[in-house]
Amino acid sequence: MQIFSRRPLFCALFVFLAADLLFTFISPEIRTVIAAACFGVLALVFLYSLIKVFRGGGARILLPALLCAVALAGALLCAHGFADGRLARIENRASPAVIGGQIRKCERIADYEGEYIADIDMLDGDRFSCALLLIFSDEISASENDRFTAIVQIEPFSDNEYGFNTRAYRISNGVFARATVLSYHADAVGTPRWQTRFEEIARAIEKHFDRRFDDDSAALSKALLLGDKDDLAGTFKRDIRRLGVSHILAVSGTHFSVLLGMATLILSLFQCPPRVTRILLILLSLCYMAITGFSPSVVRAGLMAVCGFIAFLCGRQKDALTALAASVAVFLVLTPHVVYSVGLWLSFSATFVILLFLEAQSGARLRSGNLPLRLLWLILCRVILSALIFAVTLPICALAFGEVSIASILGNLTVVPLLEIYIYIIAAASLLPPLSPLIGFVTLYTKGVMLLTEKLADHEHLLVSVQYGFVLPILCIGLFASFLLACLRLNRRRFILLPLLLSLTLTVGGIFLVQKRDHSRDSLYFFSCFGGDGILLKSQNRTLLLDASTGQNYIRYQANYISGEVNCPEIYGLMLTHYHQKHISSLRALCTSQKLMMLYLPPCTDTEDTDIHDELVRIAERYGVAVSEIGREVPIAFGQIGITLCEPQKIGKSTHPAYAVWLDNRERTALYCPASASDRDNFTQGAPPDYLLVGFHTPRQKSPFAPMDAANLLFANEDLAALSTRDGAFAAENGFLSLDLY
Repeated sequence: MQIFSRRPLFCALFVFLAADLLFTFISPEIRTVIAAACFGVLALVFLYSLIKVFRGGGARILLPALLCAVALAGALLCAHGFADGRLARIENRASPAVIGGQIRKCERIADYEGEYIADIDMLDGDRFSCALLLIFSDEISASENDRFTAIVQIEPFSDNEYGFNTRAYRISNGVFARATVLSYHADAVGTPRWQTRFEEIARAIEKHFDRRFDDDSAALSKALLLGDKDDLAGTFKRDIRRLGVSHILAVSGTHFSVLLGMATLILSLFQCPPRVTRILLILLSLCYMAITGFSPSVVRAGLMAVCGFIAFLCGRQKDALTALAASVAVFLVLTPHVVYSVGLWLSFSATFVILLFLEAQSGARLRSGNLPLRLLWLILCRVILSALIFAVTLPICALAFGEVSIASILGNLTVVPLLEIYIYIIAAASLLPPLSPLIGFVTLYTKGVMLLTEKLADHEHLLVSVQYGFVLPILCIGLFASFLLACLRLNRRRFILLPLLLSLTLTVGGIFLVQKRDHSRDSLYFFSCFGGDGILLKSQNRTLLLDASTGQNYIRYQANYISGEVNCPEIYGLMLTHYHQKHISSLRALCTSQKLMMLYLPPCTDTEDTDIHDELVRIAERYGVAVSEIGREVPIAFGQIGITLCEPQKIGKSTHPAYAVWLDNRERTALYCPASASDRDNFTQGAPPDYLLVGFHTPRQKSPFAPMDAANLLFANEDLAALSTRDGAFAAENGFLSLDLY
């Protein structure tokens, strides 16, 4: 018999998902209302079970419904108690705190600054268990496993760091806040954590892959089997993201099926009894979760497998939906901070859809003996399943990432099956002798998969921004209505998907209309973020980044942030105003994170410029970026906007010239120039510009200055605006100003 009744489980699963998914992104007041609604629905579920009992024939579902309600209510209580209790106590602390604990690992050491993850067990004399990111501004001699006492200033992580929600990411991994160390004292050497043994096993397996395979195959093997994606090429991760199949790189159910299948085969050779086999497989599942670092997706898959084995040992029928609910509930009760993990909710919702689809498909299997027809039926089912997963996970992607890939269905039909097969191949090849022909086949297979991924992802407009206000409400309403219809068990099940399909149609139509409206409108964005400033142009839904900096202001994060803010997932082109050695590393970083299509390079003025220019061209050729040589005082067109790089101007005794950019769309004009040269009208082309954009550049402006006349005066930040003798608007820190050139 099944552990839970299906209909109460449907309701509870949906409420559970909706409440905790929004947990990270809404205010505590709204969370309280949603929590009350959750418990109300769970009470109705139990009341429904009681009514069935009194009417007769429903006695079997009373206890299962109660267990279901208790498990999910407990998980919600733990999650809310964590956020409003333990986490709030850490993040809301203003005064310095005395902490004690043990160094877990070093994250970074550079220029007398170190960052360490520490497990603390004491806060201001009270027992308090959590992990913090310790930041040392002085040189120290801290080592892993050191017991310490320190005085620290605790502050929460940013929820918008380089356009990335660092707070949710860190908390989901168990690190609650960052702490600047004011004083530090190492007390003794503590005992190693129990996870260290499993980390050593993981490192040993990684070294085995490094010895056995070439670099690309070893990196992909470590990513697929161990969840370690550090060695994967940035371009491959970028292409995987553009195809919308990043989930395949997360250790999940497929990986467990390979591991447990091979283990079952080996145990069967030794004629192990079934019950002993299940017990050993439970232990193996727990070990594999520890080796892969207890990531949310692997824990979800592992606990589902463990639930299935426990059902067998208890003489119960295996129920995947029950195992899914139990695994997530247990995971949240034990580690409530994973409620902030977007990966957990993506894995949970995708698995839920797969299980429902398989259940529906079981009653509609094709029984024809025609092999081509059966193959066509399997492909059709795969397409439908991929589309359903895309539709159900779309609200999560819209909420967390603000973009989706329209090629995800194609990627799930091609790249995902190939990588699933690759898991079996690499597992077999790692156990065979080093000279096995399978080793060479792994190399060829790896190159083939990476080449196919690159070709599929090498197209424009694969990523679509969904950072529009109407997207999330429409999708959530459609998803909610479909789940309610599923819970009602209608006789005509085809009606269940109608609300979801209607919401998808409205969303796609709305995005199409908005982007069509933006296609004919040119916009200019003057941004100031991460220690630098620049210009972003948008025309015909393409963006061009004008970088007037020295390349050291985190251009990759800058591009990710500002492109997301203007509803355009990727930067199309990059234009430099001059050359600097750091532009080499910044261009390489930008090419590995986004699909850059055009690189505009200015004239060279000396031998050093020529060397940098040639290296930039080589990088562009390697990543398939077209290069366009531009001249000074020669306008080029980007959409309907004319761009002119002005001749550099020497400023006083400075040996570093000032670079300016003139923008013109025949209706309005804009001039960007550094503050130190903003008083010079020889940059202008006749009449004063409609917009004068005053940026940093060099030398830094430290004394009052008087900018030239312009209809609108805009400054890169508040400090520059305060030094100016003329008033104007300014961009907020890590923000930008939008200018409509009409």
